[in-house]
Amino acid sequence: MTRKIALITDVDNTLYDWFDIWHSCFTAMLDQTIEISGLPKEVLLRDIQQVFRRHHTSEYSFVLEECEVLKEKFGDDIRDRLDPAIQAFRLARSKSLRLYRGVKEGLTQLKENNIKIIAYTESLQYYTVARLKALEIDGLIDVLYSPPDSESRLIELKSKKIDTPLKVKTTPKQEFKPNPRILRAILEENKLEPGQCIYLGDSEMKDIQMANDVGVFSVLASYGALHFESRPDDYNLLRAVSHWSDEDILREKNLKETKLHAQPDSVAESFADILPFFNKSDE
Repeated sequence: MTRKIALITDVDNTLYDWFDIWHSCFTAMLDQTIEISGLPKEVLLRDIQQVFRRHHTSEYSFVLEECEVLKEKFGDDIRDRLDPAIQAFRLARSKSLRLYRGVKEGLTQLKENNIKIIAYTESLQYYTVARLKALEIDGLIDVLYSPPDSESRLIELKSKKIDTPLKVKTTPKQEFKPNPRILRAILEENKLEPGQCIYLGDSEMKDIQMANDVGVFSVLASYGALHFESRPDDYNLLRAVSHWSDEDILREKNLKETKLHAQPDSVAESFADILPFFNKSDE
């Protein structure tokens, strides 16, 4: 095997457990909102989904302020009345935000060995950069590729510049994985050949299929997909408020039907499992 000189990695559920972070924060906020407002859970979930869909993300910071049922109930006092729910969200975030075992140590080792580290995600830039900064790995990643923050209030947040050495590049809006064209563009921009790279991701359908299509050695982060089977009720809550449109859901369904047999070149049960690939040279 050719010695690898670059890691291209997915972010959510590959470097950290995005699902656990989201669920912990969202349920803490939701429970407080139900207690404060007295509104039924189902009514709130329906309104929250409409806000998420409008902003194309399931982690929109101003979701409570833009829920119609909450605006009708609290009017101009909405932010003050719901502050305990916002504080519950922030407390849950501080408790749940953590890297998978071995990620920081592994990234540090790769960096010390002059391995180029590229992150590629579908998550919006502001939230991704903020998490990488909080997790203290923004200085270990050479460049992040992610979609733009196009909504006005996200741009307002982004104006509060995050002090980070991380170089951020924008991928086209509404372009989703698997997207071999974007992966090829990432390789070209970084002057890399497919055979020089490892691609690490948690989704066979999105990450592994895309890497295979481009000819990059694919490694499935199996540790990042455990929640689908072990926490079905929690995952159903995410589905209930997901920002995905009906068209997105149909696209995902079609992908699953056509990409069921995407096989990785290797499987990582922890981040450390990828490290030996960067020590191998031509045989």
